[in-house]
Amino acid sequence: MRKKAVYLINKDGYKRYNDCSEAQKDTGIKSSRISACASGTIRSIKGYIVVWASEVEKLDKDGRFYINKKEMYDIYLKSKKRQRADYSKNGFYAINSKGEYQKFYNTTDAKEQLKVQSGAISKCIKGIRNTAGGYIFVRAEDIEIED
Repeated sequence: MRKKAVYLINKDGYKRYNDCSEAQKDTGIKSSRISACASGTIRSIKGYIVVWASEVEKLDKDGRFYINKKEMYDIYLKSKKRQRADYSKNGFYAINSKGEYQKFYNTTDAKEQLKVQSGAISKCIKGIRNTAGGYIFVRAEDIEIED
């Protein structure tokens, strides 16, 4: 497997590592978590945003690598803006194995009524998971159900 360089970015700046193992030795964060963050599977780890070096390093006219600092800063800011799903307008459905459904407008209500973790519900709605707690969760605009 080819090793890929990464940048760990936090509020104080950034540091380049030749691979995830090197970053693990310096930070104590597992290399698999560092890789998952760089790949976008998880948003951040222990206050760091992680990007593959190939995403922010550019070649100058002399063939030397340089870092696009504005792009690095934009990546950090973008990751800090928490993207909350807003279901208040159309809502989403929880459908059980019998085909029975309930409509919800936020994951907190669904969590309390169905006893399913709100994070798992969100992952189902986003398509990351298929089911959670024995339910399928679908955005209202993605399915036709007559209330």
